[in-house]
Amino acid sequence: MDLWTKALDWQDYETYIFGTLQRLLPGAHIQQNVTMRGIISGRSRQIDVLVERDYAGVILSIVVDCKCYKRKVNIKDVEAFLGMLEDLGIRKGALVTTKGYSKSAYERAQNGSRQTELRIITPERLSEFQHMGDAYLWVEPVGAIVSPPQGWVADNEDTRPEKMQFVMYPLGHTRDSALRRGPFIYGNIILKRESKPSIESIAESHELEAIETHPDATFKRLEPPRFSAGANAKPAQTILREGGQHPGDEWPEFSLYIDHPKGVLLLVLHCHRLDVKKYLQLLIWAGEKAILTNAVDKRLRRSREVNGRIAVYWNRAKYVEIYVRSSSSDPWEVGECYIEITQPIRPLVRQPRETGEPGKPVLIHECDFQTLKFPVKQDWRIEITGEGWVIPLWPTEQVGPNPKVLLRIQGADEPVEVIDPAGLQFFTSTTRPFSPDEWPAIPGVDG
Repeated sequence: MDLWTKALDWQDYETYIFGTLQRLLPGAHIQQNVTMRGIISGRSRQIDVLVERDYAGVILSIVVDCKCYKRKVNIKDVEAFLGMLEDLGIRKGALVTTKGYSKSAYERAQNGSRQTELRIITPERLSEFQHMGDAYLWVEPVGAIVSPPQGWVADNEDTRPEKMQFVMYPLGHTRDSALRRGPFIYGNIILKRESKPSIESIAESHELEAIETHPDATFKRLEPPRFSAGANAKPAQTILREGGQHPGDEWPEFSLYIDHPKGVLLLVLHCHRLDVKKYLQLLIWAGEKAILTNAVDKRLRRSREVNGRIAVYWNRAKYVEIYVRSSSSDPWEVGECYIEITQPIRPLVRQPRETGEPGKPVLIHECDFQTLKFPVKQDWRIEITGEGWVIPLWPTEQVGPNPKVLLRIQGADEPVEVIDPAGLQFFTSTTRPFSPDEWPAIPGVDG
């Protein structure tokens, strides 16, 4: 069935894409109908939608071109778009098309310059957009930019930065399916300390930690790749290691350590043993193209956001931590934590919610948050084993005026206000794909 009607105006289509990206990327700065001057041509270029994301002071720009055609996007459309990206000096772009694309257009987009990423996406697959671009890692004073191999995506949206600061996996996978069935690559930055002052000491400590958990674990050092130091001053010293929880492990891990004067970039490949030859070269390619740099943060304010949803009612929301300091030499301190509702009105499309007195159930069809910001505290967080964590929006010890949340009920002329908001909770998953709409109901969270 065709998603778009013939009467749809192209401006409506562009506005639809703009609004969808605002919902998918609440932490990004998104503009519609932007004009920029070309670096090469010197003439004005019109951009349908411009997405800008800030990764520790590094701005990633993505140009989105909305094609509301009655035909498929062809190779000429792709080459024209690539030319515009080159003229603007922007590496990342997405063509969103109503009718799909020809085989030659897709191959031109996928097999073009590795320095330019172009994604062709149909509107119903816009959720893939959140995983477009490079991986940006930053643990002061070391930063890194890691480009995904061709046909892979970099997923920066991890709620467990202490374990995986990013994950990369092939297009077509979600984070959940890649982590369950592979292959995937994840990465971290490990700072050098007095107890672990070198790349070798860091690698050895990881082996010892693994053996403590899995006494039969085995490790084998492989010939390290040679990366020449270039203009980015990336050091050449590397360690490449194969490891497994036990001898003959069918799913070994390959760890690539890349040295920096103040730390180490660690890239880890997880794949089936039968696919090692295919994917190990992608790990090495990602390491060779990675850029390591000094990353001293001069900001006096920064934030961390975690996307999720409201328990029971499913409205999209995000948990935000604001860190502040008086000067760039002072340590960061938590200045503010809050839950922000990013989808104020949410129909209960999964199933109407029954509530009320026994024998007199009522059906709730829509939840409307009129209050959009809920101050919270870090220590209110409650872990849900194997799923994620929740944090109440309005615990019983909270003081001050109640937030305003309305429920629209079948048969009622007026909405009903939630009198006791203490049961409202923000939930985020640490095991599921990024989109909260894809998460199942969680026992003990969703009633």
